[in-house]
Amino acid sequence: MAQRVWPDHTTLLNPETAFMDVARIAGGRFLFAAYGVVLLVSSMACGLAGHVGAARLLYSMGRDDVMPKKIFGFLSPKKGNPVYNEWIVGVLAYIAVLTIPWELAAEIVTFGALLAFTAVNLVALLHFWFGAGASGHRNFFRDAFIPGFGCVFCFVLLLGLQTWTKYAGLIWLGIGLIYAGYRTKMFTVRPKLINFNET
Repeated sequence: MAQRVWPDHTTLLNPETAFMDVARIAGGRFLFAAYGVVLLVSSMACGLAGHVGAARLLYSMGRDDVMPKKIFGFLSPKKGNPVYNEWIVGVLAYIAVLTIPWELAAEIVTFGALLAFTAVNLVALLHFWFGAGASGHRNFFRDAFIPGFGCVFCFVLLLGLQTWTKYAGLIWLGIGLIYAGYRTKMFTVRPKLINFNET
């Protein structure tokens, strides 16, 4: 529908504001202002939800000693909130907003998501078709084809990302593996697990 309103996307002055430009042409100043309010409110809501969610996830990791407990497992005695984590997430998000263009940030997040989805599908395939979850009532479509297809599909999308994104993601993955190796004495000790039931 937006393309019907503005057929030639190459004439857009700024791709970041293209949606608002299309809204102004389609509905005039009223629709332009209404969409501006909706985008502002939804951005604030999404930002706050992401901020709180990330702080709580870090708290879970700190509480269960996956991350240093003294910092990440701390709760404010007055408010019962993980205040250190809220500050850490807030400062890092603020620095990222000032230094990383949104397109690059979106690509980095996409790398993490696709890598996680690839791993989840692979583990589901290994568990339900080959491993302990496999039973005499295995269903090829449900237990093998769907997770196998999901794994390959996500991995192909991952390979299609820009080269610099893959390098940035692999560096971040490498940092995580180094930290995991340190916490598990070079993977000789079972890693700590997060108990999401108490989060």
